[in-house]
Amino acid sequence: MGMSFLFRHSTGYLNTLGHRVMYGFDCSSLSSPENLYRGKRKVVSPQLHSTFAMHKHLSTSVPGPGIYEHLCLRIKIHVGEEESIFYVHENLLEGMYFFDAFEKDDSIIIDDEESDMFDIFVQWLYTRLFLKQPEIKSIIDLWLFAVRICCPKLQNFAMDGIQDYHRGKRGYMDSLDLCYIFDSAISNEKASKNFCAALLHYQNNYESCKIVRKALVAVPAALDFYLEYEAANHDEDLSSHDPRIRESNHRCNFHNHDDNDNYDCGSENNI
Repeated sequence: MGMSFLFRHSTGYLNTLGHRVMYGFDCSSLSSPENLYRGKRKVVSPQLHSTFAMHKHLSTSVPGPGIYEHLCLRIKIHVGEEESIFYVHENLLEGMYFFDAFEKDDSIIIDDEESDMFDIFVQWLYTRLFLKQPEIKSIIDLWLFAVRICCPKLQNFAMDGIQDYHRGKRGYMDSLDLCYIFDSAISNEKASKNFCAALLHYQNNYESCKIVRKALVAVPAALDFYLEYEAANHDEDLSSHDPRIRESNHRCNFHNHDDNDNYDCGSENNI
């Protein structure tokens, strides 16, 4: 009995046995990591080993229905102008007031969001992981969508993705991404803008003040946040903090921290 991850139709196809294959994964065979494929080459994902092992144990050792048969009604969701179709179990959307506003007719249309972003949102719903590394724009869109649907855990996950992307691949944020955040972010939202200001602050201190100056000229909306951050974090300890790294000895104003959220980014809230 295989697990059933539900992703959009446009990323899948039917194999010769009539099983749908998504992202190169044969969804009919996901009960074992040995059956995970990407293209023609077999790939075993260490991050999914524990999920496979848990599912295999439950499906072979526990009588009755398997773990994923307890998931309830699937909702059909049309996303974007091209109306990519996703199927998501209804109970995974509980507590997200954005979805509660729709009529319960088993179908939802969200035409003002990008399908690439919604793709990784569905990945997160089922696995709490990125199954493939998305582009930074999709991660930023995911963060903005998390704000829209009032989902702090998704905001934290997306912020982790933004931090890790710039730490491991790009180093610093370019002017286009900076402009996109300040143009797209909700007016009273500060976390993503604070991250941008903190990254510019660190870059100014340790890399190139000329590049930072060019970025602020290109994106004037970022100037107030940058100057505010400079004024509040002028001492040496905070100036040396790399905002791309989640550490326990530094304060954080990029994630959601409250008594009802057990998410631990290793930093204390200073909002």
